[in-house]
Amino acid sequence: MMFYRYPRIIISGLGGGCGKTLLSIGLARAWRRKGIDVSVFKKGPDYIDTAWLSCAAGRDCRNLDLFLMGRNGVLRSFLKNTSASQTALIEGNRGLFDG
Repeated sequence: MMFYRYPRIIISGLGGGCGKTLLSIGLARAWRRKGIDVSVFKKGPDYIDTAWLSCAAGRDCRNLDLFLMGRNGVLRSFLKNTSASQTALIEGNRGLFDG
């Protein structure tokens, strides 16, 4: 799999409540306003942040979770959902070292 070909940024932090979602939503919306098609992802099983990210990006946000999906599932989802976009934005869930 050639997942390294897709430009992407990962937003993470030292823990919950440090502004990851706010920054991710802001970036996704700003890129969308500039005409940049961005795929958005959230690490972990989350539905509230994914709804906000979906709204900001104008496309569905996908969850990436190694525990629930396994490595191959995460890679397949990432590749499938980035193929039609110019870049990808991935938000972590609870900290900088959460996987």
